[in-house]
Amino acid sequence: MLKPTHQTEPAFLDEFQQLRTDSDAVHLWRLGQGGVLIAHGGTALVVDPYLSDSLTEKYAETDKPHIRITARLVAPEKLAPIDVLLSTHNHTDHCDAATINPIIDENPEIALLVPRANIVQVGERLALPPEHLTPMSDGDVIRFFGRDKSEVAVHAVAAAHEERERNEYDDDLYLGYIIEIGGRKIYCAGDTVAFPALVQAVTTFAPDVAFLPINGRGAGVAGNMSEQEAAQFAKETGIRCVVPCHYDMFEFNVGDTQEFAEECQKLGVNYRVLDVGEVMTLAST
Repeated sequence: MLKPTHQTEPAFLDEFQQLRTDSDAVHLWRLGQGGVLIAHGGTALVVDPYLSDSLTEKYAETDKPHIRITARLVAPEKLAPIDVLLSTHNHTDHCDAATINPIIDENPEIALLVPRANIVQVGERLALPPEHLTPMSDGDVIRFFGRDKSEVAVHAVAAAHEERERNEYDDDLYLGYIIEIGGRKIYCAGDTVAFPALVQAVTTFAPDVAFLPINGRGAGVAGNMSEQEAAQFAKETGIRCVVPCHYDMFEFNVGDTQEFAEECQKLGVNYRVLDVGEVMTLAST
């Protein structure tokens, strides 16, 4: 089994506590699968954390066992202080009660942002009334002041597994989030393929960093961008640096970072491959 860059939980937690109050930089950690931790000036946001073995346990006796290939970075109850938790959609590796509920317990004032289309299902999964959740739809933006009094903004953009799916109220079932913090724009795509409306939205924001899935299609699960498609999407939208994700959690559902890197190099796209637990630092602007 692969181990996170920080092979001990205390090392990661020490680094997080040391860097999270830094107002001169934005710090980003890849948590595994689609999970990203973002910190600046004392404010911390976490997107799609999956820090349990709930899927391994659920599918242990099935024809699709979710066998881990990367060890868990940190126990969810130790991830604090966290101000905002964002879930992109209802798949358990992006909305995991075994991860989110312990985080809520340790961070009782946390704001929970979820797709409006899924708010009832998320409330049932987390055993929370809907009013404890903040619904988001494509084009919505939430603005607030962080702990250092600087503004933070979270923009929702539509996402799609092959085809864009909406409920009867025209709310997307899948979202990504563009987070403006410390003068930087961070795009966490969740699960998605490229489609014209997404290309247009991301091009408009011109993110400094984007976390894009590269596991592609064909594993018996809903499709995402392939290695080549992620690189091409970054090229087309003007993303300044692209980080691959969703490729090294389960044996049956992987991607190839070498193929991704080669495509980025061919296209002249700036990229960085982050190990689970590795931090990326951007100077504030």
